[in-house]
Amino acid sequence: QRMLEKSQQMVDDAVELSGKRSREIDERDKEIGARDRQIQGLVEKLQEQERERDTYRAQLEQVDQGAGRNRELLEESRKNLELLARDVEEGQAALRETQMEAERWQEQHAEGEKAHQEALRMHQQAHQD
Repeated sequence: QRMLEKSQQMVDDAVELSGKRSREIDERDKEIGARDRQIQGLVEKLQEQERERDTYRAQLEQVDQGAGRNRELLEESRKNLELLARDVEEGQAALRETQMEAERWQEQHAEGEKAHQEALRMHQQAHQD
């Protein structure tokens, strides 16, 4: 009887741990989803900035080719290009950081899933015993 009670307590503990892990995994999945959306937003912003940079670069080339054109436009284009290049670099750094964080969350998720599977296995083994 005592062994049965102890076995039942182990099963109950495993089920509770499994449920807790499952909730943690769900929460991490939500956070990863939010990070994924954030990453996608950054990617779209970077793509837009790259298109703007290319536009400014093309403008700069036209100004350089038409040497008689307004030097003020050339200086403004250069400044815009520098600002955009800096924004792109900062965006890429933020994207890399966010991707690394997403990778860490995915690793934690995998560990949580592994623990969850182990708890389920223990639960099933306890029922079979």
